[in-house]
Amino acid sequence: MKGSVSVFLLCVSLVAAGSSEKS
Repeated sequence: MKGSVSVFLLCVSLVAAGSSEKS
């Protein structure tokens, strides 16, 4: 369960970085 949470947070960070980069 904890592993899934860290993977989810990692994906969120990547999406946030990608959208801020695109903008």
